[in-house]
Amino acid sequence: MAGSTRGALYDSNEGDEDAFLAKYDAAGNLVWGRQLGSSDQELVYQIATDRYDNVYVVGRTAGSLKGSYQGRYDGFIRKYTPSGAVAWTRQIGTTGSDEVDGVAAEPNGNLVWVSQTINGKGAVSGYTRDGTRLWTRFSDLCSGPVATNEYGALYTAGFILSAGGGSDRCIRKLDPGTDGVIWTRRYHSADRYFGASLAVSYNDVYLAGTHQINAYPYAQKLSIARYDGATGAERWRYDSLGSSDSTFVGGASATPEGLYITGYQRDPSTMIFGAFVTRFSKDAFWSWSKTIAGDPSPSNYGTFGFGIATRVVRGGVNGQSPLLPDPFPSTFDVTQVYTTGYTYADLGAGHEGNKDAFLRRLTGDTGATVWTK
Repeated sequence: MAGSTRGALYDSNEGDEDAFLAKYDAAGNLVWGRQLGSSDQELVYQIATDRYDNVYVVGRTAGSLKGSYQGRYDGFIRKYTPSGAVAWTRQIGTTGSDEVDGVAAEPNGNLVWVSQTINGKGAVSGYTRDGTRLWTRFSDLCSGPVATNEYGALYTAGFILSAGGGSDRCIRKLDPGTDGVIWTRRYHSADRYFGASLAVSYNDVYLAGTHQINAYPYAQKLSIARYDGATGAERWRYDSLGSSDSTFVGGASATPEGLYITGYQRDPSTMIFGAFVTRFSKDAFWSWSKTIAGDPSPSNYGTFGFGIATRVVRGGVNGQSPLLPDPFPSTFDVTQVYTTGYTYADLGAGHEGNKDAFLRRLTGDTGATVWTK
């Protein structure tokens, strides 16, 4: 998990807000934690891992992390080894405002791709495993999040405001090594969409976001769509999902079985925001939804989900009674779901005060809570 802190979480605070990164094992034990900062503010936007457990952290800084500070905000990329050592850092900046807001790692760790804003222009860049920049493609089209699948195919997506009103969904497939465009698909809607989250598994590409309904009763709802990874053809799309009139997407993760989404939505009875995690099958059947929220109180301003990741464990063994063990245990793939964000409440693991980060593991089949940190 990753985020920002004004305290001394894993090391001394360097000034203002520092970024942090923490590694936990599947049982919820802290393996290591790292705090990175300058004399000014650092924010983390996203992290990604490869199959060797290298970790890539991206965000923005108002100081100097590595190299000279260029002005306003600079973007940064930092790679950590599985043991938590810093492998390399790249600081990217102009005299304007810059940030790196998305990252995806090729499964074998040979390439890493980032989405970024450079002086107000959207761009996607490719880097080698040692941090050498290979290419940068500037484009206002599909310059949002980046994602890759199990074979290293590269996709980027976003929502674009149309000149005639409404929004376009834009999906683009890029050549991972050269930035060449393989295809681009745009789908127009009269409504507005924002907050794009992209997730890919094999040949399934999912785009989730918030659907802004611009007619009475005026609401923000969940929108999800599935696309063919080979052609970009839209397989299905559903808008206006959810019971809350204020629903915002924080992140998405895909497995061969379907799509998992986290975000936050306002409870109409208490008017307090709570995080949510929900699962849809690849055929768009809703499976389950869980709310993460503390007890209503004057100091509880809500719980907000901003990140989600899934891990498929191949060949898990079904649960057995210790008294009547199954002589023929069946094996199947078990999906572990991890979601993170921040909260003003006690979610069952204590509350240190004001705004705390949280990490929760859930089961993929039912959404049951395994543990919370």
